[in-house]
Amino acid sequence: MDELIKAISQYPNGTNLIVEWENELELKVRIDTIYESTNGLDDEEEGYKEFYACAVEVLSILKNQSSNYGISEGRLMEISMENSPKSIKLEDGTSIW
Repeated sequence: MDELIKAISQYPNGTNLIVEWENELELKVRIDTIYESTNGLDDEEEGYKEFYACAVEVLSILKNQSSNYGISEGRLMEISMENSPKSIKLEDGTSIW
């Protein structure tokens, strides 16, 4: 398990987080579950990777500089080293990543 998912896994499912990416997208999300995932290649293919990911429910979009991210409230999205955020905070502002 990488450091990003270790940081998130310290908190139970249902915990609300504020997540921000380099592209200025900022979301309020709720931890749904942590699971094993892959990058979509067959395990025999060059570049195949397995990793842990966290599914989060989007509660609200706090900042979005572009409307083309395809993100909407109430939907699940994945946080992982393949989609690594710039920062993750608890609702009280405590930084966890």
